[in-house]
Amino acid sequence: MKTPDEAEVRARSRRAKAFSRRDAAARAGIHLPSVGELLRGQSFCGGSWEEDAHAFAERLLLRVAKETRLDQEKRQAIQRLTMAPSVEQCLNCANVLREFSQPPTKIAGVLKQAANRCDLYAANQAHRPSMYAVAGHAAAMADADHTPGDERLQYARAALGWLLVAATHPDPWPQVWLSPARRASTLGGLLTERMISEHVTYVLASKEKKADTFGADLLAMRGKLPESFDLEDIPSRDSVVVLTQVGNHDIGEGKKVLREFGDLVSQPLPLVTTPDLSAVARTLNTELPHAVHITSAILSELVGRTHVRLPPLLFVGPPGAGKSYYAARLLEMLNVTAVAFPCGGVADAAFAGTSRRWASGTPAFPLSLIRQHKTASPGLILDELERASTNTHNGSLFDALRGMLEPETAGTWVDAYLEAPVNLSRVIWIATTNSVGQIPRPLRDRFRVFRFPPPTADDLPILALHLLQRLVADLGWDARWASPLDQEELNAVARVWPGGSMRVLRRYVQGIWRARLRSLIQQ
Repeated sequence: MKTPDEAEVRARSRRAKAFSRRDAAARAGIHLPSVGELLRGQSFCGGSWEEDAHAFAERLLLRVAKETRLDQEKRQAIQRLTMAPSVEQCLNCANVLREFSQPPTKIAGVLKQAANRCDLYAANQAHRPSMYAVAGHAAAMADADHTPGDERLQYARAALGWLLVAATHPDPWPQVWLSPARRASTLGGLLTERMISEHVTYVLASKEKKADTFGADLLAMRGKLPESFDLEDIPSRDSVVVLTQVGNHDIGEGKKVLREFGDLVSQPLPLVTTPDLSAVARTLNTELPHAVHITSAILSELVGRTHVRLPPLLFVGPPGAGKSYYAARLLEMLNVTAVAFPCGGVADAAFAGTSRRWASGTPAFPLSLIRQHKTASPGLILDELERASTNTHNGSLFDALRGMLEPETAGTWVDAYLEAPVNLSRVIWIATTNSVGQIPRPLRDRFRVFRFPPPTADDLPILALHLLQRLVADLGWDARWASPLDQEELNAVARVWPGGSMRVLRRYVQGIWRARLRSLIQQ
């Protein structure tokens, strides 16, 4: 086995660091990854293939703006990528780009890569032929003469992963499964590691020589790799130490702080075990049918995880669409202890805690939740985030949140009250807002943003029944009192509620309930 020389090791290190920087920029929506970077595991621009397709299509249209051979119909095929296109639209755009690249032109190579990218978009929507096509693209890049050795391995992993997913995935693709791209990366990585490990064993046995450092590291992995490719076998910790020390605990106010937080120091705190995601999906889809696509996207983040861990989520939608209720219900169904924090009118950075040197010194709000509920992963719902004050005279909530939401800093976030680093990386954040205009871009980029649609008239029967059930439960009455609205009652509500605010619908349902009670009394 050939050992990389020092120059190659340095080159690989540079490539790895550059890849990491670009991945962070891609997740923030700043960098549009190449097809090669996506195949090697880099995040889509903006964190989702839909946002990536939007950014890609806009740039591609600028690139081909002067091409007279591109008629209006072909331009529209590219423009449709800006609207979260269907599989059919992705494939149509790929065909247009491949056709346009013949005969060869100055941008023929760009167009072919663009067509391959469309295949990747379709594959990420569980289109089986596109999965095989993406596996072929990855294999071709692994075999290219100009591909560095370490990147060959990454492309090979992608090719194996996409082949596995294409050959084994069911039809239709379950909504709560991991996205095809992430599943391919995970399975391809596991298979590649096992193959390399077996190869190292074979080399050692056949040549009867000591393994080099690389081989020894891989050999040490034998016995630790799963026998199958079940995503549940991916190791995960059951607890996290949030606090390792209290700073300056032997002087002044430090003694008081130690008494408050001493029981957390070096104490592993439990994580929330992932529940039955199918049951969670069924319940949320029944109660909030207008948010089915959001439920599917969020729960896909949890497939294969033994514990609940989500990126910061931001729900953007009109007032009354059900954003706050959905956030609370989602965390409730995931068994996450959650607290809502109203952001309206917050005019300072007290959310991040204040120094113990002040009489009003307090720990950061998330840390207080961790202490109160004795869990490393409480849930925090930042309600109406856009209504927080932008005045920075005493600091701002926006500034306070940045470090807590950034993955690189959340694990060692320094609390001013404890004067020590704390691990907030497992806190689950969900924010709601009516618009994103007031939220600074650096903070907004830390969230995975979902456009939360308002309910429509088609959702009325299901929503009305659910709201009635909640009303009866809140009153402490037997659930049998929450019988579904009959057709006459539904027609009455439909005449005054064409869709929109759930708050308004709740008032109408309450009116139906009161009318029922009056009718019973009169009988």
